[in-house]
Amino acid sequence: MKENMYTYHYFQNRAVQRPSRTANYVFHVVLLSSTAYIATTLVYLIK
Repeated sequence: MKENMYTYHYFQNRAVQRPSRTANYVFHVVLLSSTAYIATTLVYLIK
């Protein structure tokens, strides 16, 4: 979890310093995929 927060803040700070459309898009895709992965894992564990 700590690693995730570190990368999250790292990418956020990078986006603030150098606003790039591609970097922002990639960041959102990674965020969505990781959220979906965590949700799927939780559902699988609950079953």
